[in-house]
Amino acid sequence: MSNDVIDQLRTYLDFAAGESTEEMFAVAPLTKAGLRWYQRGPVLAAFAALLVLAVAIPALLLGNGQTPLGSQLLDPLDVGVERVWPDAGFVGNPDEIAAEFARTALGWVDVETVSDLDAPPDGPVWTSIRHAGSEDLDVLSIPIGEGRRVLIQVGSRVVTAGMETEDVGQIVGIPLVPGAVSAILHIRFAAPDRVEVVQVDRSDLEQGRVEVGTDSAIGGIVIVYLDANGTALTATGAHFGPFEASTPTTMIQEPTTTSTINAATTAQPTEGDLPLVDAFVEFSKNPSAETFSNLPLAENVSLGLGPEIVRSVNGESLQDPQSWMIDVAEFRAYAGPFSPLDLLRTLDDYTVQVGEHSHCAGPPQPPPDGLDDHKRVSVQPPDGSIDSCLEWMTVDLFVGQSGQVEAITMDLWEP
Repeated sequence: MSNDVIDQLRTYLDFAAGESTEEMFAVAPLTKAGLRWYQRGPVLAAFAALLVLAVAIPALLLGNGQTPLGSQLLDPLDVGVERVWPDAGFVGNPDEIAAEFARTALGWVDVETVSDLDAPPDGPVWTSIRHAGSEDLDVLSIPIGEGRRVLIQVGSRVVTAGMETEDVGQIVGIPLVPGAVSAILHIRFAAPDRVEVVQVDRSDLEQGRVEVGTDSAIGGIVIVYLDANGTALTATGAHFGPFEASTPTTMIQEPTTTSTINAATTAQPTEGDLPLVDAFVEFSKNPSAETFSNLPLAENVSLGLGPEIVRSVNGESLQDPQSWMIDVAEFRAYAGPFSPLDLLRTLDDYTVQVGEHSHCAGPPQPPPDGLDDHKRVSVQPPDGSIDSCLEWMTVDLFVGQSGQVEAITMDLWEP
């Protein structure tokens, strides 16, 4: 509702409460027919009050197609362990569950959903949620039986890690979102089984992570990003359960039982490899000219996902964290874009390896074409720090003969 209309209604209410006819005409001229209505005093007051409520409230709630930050966005979502949302499932098709998530989690009431027409309806389906003034949000849903579907991924990947501090707790990585000044985290914990809502501010977003002071395993997360007006910009979410894996293939085992790496292709990190990784981790957490100066980057650096190079950038441009983004729609069933920095900034403790390495519980992945002769220095979560391969990640640095990093790749375990 416009300010003019609100001022007009206030004027009418003042008149009904006892203002004179002359004052009324001086402020808001009326027709004779209109004047007869406003001279009815108490009747007008009641009518005008109802009019204000009837027009103002819908205008405030629905004026831009989404709801400002309020009780709705702070209500805990039904985040799952083996799924993102809803844990109980939703009866409907991929478009309907996507629209319901937009309404429930983001307060978006006027959305358009576009699902992958080539995907089989009885399998995983990507759906794009389109909302005026916001970037498209991609969600991945799967059927669970009896006409129900669940979301197993929302937006880009979320990662977690243990904290290397005297305090017990975990770190949740928060992907960067332009324009976001705060966020709401809906976190499903294991013990006791519960969903907690955590609000984070701009400083947490700038650091790219938030500490959660509990040693309880995290089963799933949904992060809702808010702008300066408290309205939802977008969301991201992932699940990390089950809390106890039922098969050895999804568990982290001792290297001697799961790794197919042999001594000929793996070497111990040197004194120079450890500071190299430390420098990249430090830059991911505190990007600045000073921390960037410690990165031995080549003039041109290739960025890739798994064994594939996606793009090449000028090394100096990587001082801007946005330049690390790998803008692809999907990788290993996760929605893009991706950034190695998003993975590195979650690590307080990590393992450094040189040469080939296992792909969590799977065999090693080959290096990208043309990098076979480069030294491969990788950083991963330490043994025993994660409970499921869904939490596994790696960032690999490929060092040329000059000692400069010429390529950087990241990899994940496909759910």
